Amino acid sequence: MLNFEVLYSEDQSLPTNFLNNFDRFTIGSSSKADIVILDSQILPLHLKLKIKDNSLICKSYDEKNLFNVNGKKYTGSKVIKVNDELIIGNTSIKISNFSQKEIAPSHNLEEMYLLATKKIPELENVITELKKEIRLLERSNNVPE
Repeated sequence: MLNFEVLYSEDQSLPTNFLNNFDRFTIGSSSKADIVILDSQILPLHLKLKIKDNSLICKSYDEKNLFNVNGKKYTGSKVIKVNDELIIGNTSIKISNFSQKEIAPSHNLEEMYLLATKKIPELENVITELKKEIRLLERSNNVPE
């Protein structure tokens, strides 16, 4: 989970506060990015943010992609802390809070699955195919299983 405040951006459609419930996501100017910022200085896929071991890691997609943390320029990777100011292109954001999402099995989801597949047995095949697709997507995006 990541919460940040937009301090300044040339993208007037950008909300001032963001709350993202994922442990990893991308920032860029393209619709392929998880967080799209319409900024003339931001590349289509500019940065990756990842929460790992209770640290927030900011990584540029390309070693040429610059980003700024608290007034200092970086390429590559940088660990970011709460209250740090991250500048990407002409957009400035302040990291308000982040935490690693605890993933616990949902008993309700398991119950819903059992009821649904009992009622409509064909769903089992659909779910199996979806699981395969997810694994393929995870591999293609280098997401650990």
